[in-house]
Amino acid sequence: MRALLIVVFLVGAIAFFLSSTEDGTPRNPGAIWAKEEPTRAPEERMEQPMLATEVEADDDGHVTLFLGDADTSDEAEVRLAVTGRVIDPRGTAVDGLALDYRSNSQLGEERDTTQVRCDSAGGFSLQSTSTYAEFACEDSRWTLLFAGVEPAGSSTFHLILVAAPTTRCSGVVVDRAGHRIEGARVQATGRVEVPRMRNLTGHDFARRIDTNERGEFSLGQVPLLAPTSLSANASDVGSVQLDLISAEDRDLRLVLEGLQ
Repeated sequence: MRALLIVVFLVGAIAFFLSSTEDGTPRNPGAIWAKEEPTRAPEERMEQPMLATEVEADDDGHVTLFLGDADTSDEAEVRLAVTGRVIDPRGTAVDGLALDYRSNSQLGEERDTTQVRCDSAGGFSLQSTSTYAEFACEDSRWTLLFAGVEPAGSSTFHLILVAAPTTRCSGVVVDRAGHRIEGARVQATGRVEVPRMRNLTGHDFARRIDTNERGEFSLGQVPLLAPTSLSANASDVGSVQLDLISAEDRDLRLVLEGLQ
């Protein structure tokens, strides 16, 4: 009987305790517990913008980045401080390079850009009112390959842009007898790894084209990496491969070695 009374007493005490609270907070104003203010889950905190999204450079050498929340509904309220540095594939600062910069507000039918010039250490800075940022080298002798980004505060980002010098890559493909080869596949490829840089990954470059009826090809301006490999191949004739190591403004003559 005593055990039964104890059980009834405990059940009654628990029921009374639950009925005297709401959302886990006692109604009794004299209680020592205080209702805590609701806190946002970590994913709801807005003090730190999202990391920028890296988009590899297109064939024209444009690098696009989305800074902070790309879905911001009121772009007029965006105020971002952007600092950056331009380096070459070896990790060395590029002195005095001029960059073309565009934001959301400049995305019209006509290309409207702002010029940003790097200092002797490759550094630059700008104020952005948009989460969209597009960069390109003004000098066609250089091209942007890819970028890394680090948030440096609630509305501040630091960018590392990787640029490489370019060379014009065009010419003709012939066989050992000097006959021009139509339909030969010409390809320029390379890979760059930037040492000691966080938030940067390796970048693979590849561009290909087939020769025309006169055996001619043009790959435009291609980056000089370490190295950039140029190859030509015709299945019924042969192949050849060489490394582009300097920006020589001349047409190339690729001689296919005969098949074994």
